[in-house]
Amino acid sequence: MNFTQKDIEDKSASIIELSGSIIGGSQAIEFTKTVGDFCSTNKQNLIIDLSQVDVLNSSGLGMLVSAYTTSKKYNRNFTLTSVSDKIFNIFAITQLDKVLSFEDSTDSALNKI
Repeated sequence: MNFTQKDIEDKSASIIELSGSIIGGSQAIEFTKTVGDFCSTNKQNLIIDLSQVDVLNSSGLGMLVSAYTTSKKYNRNFTLTSVSDKIFNIFAITQLDKVLSFEDSTDSALNKI
């Protein structure tokens, strides 16, 4: 897993673009720190772009749920975008599709802010 972060100041948002296999490990620790750092800012909207993710296992799912709960703890909006059907099925099976917010693209998520 790799990730990059970019800030969209006029939307009070940060976009984290994940790529590769989200299966935990040292990058998950870095991701968790990045989410914590985001929550310590004045930005209100965290958008996680999954368009380049090809594998998501239970550790990766836990990492995303942790990011969601951290965001909510600090009253931040949390949105997953560009989720492939294969990855979305994991959210559906675990019924997290009823808890988490999803948008088709980062642009559509930004437009709803």
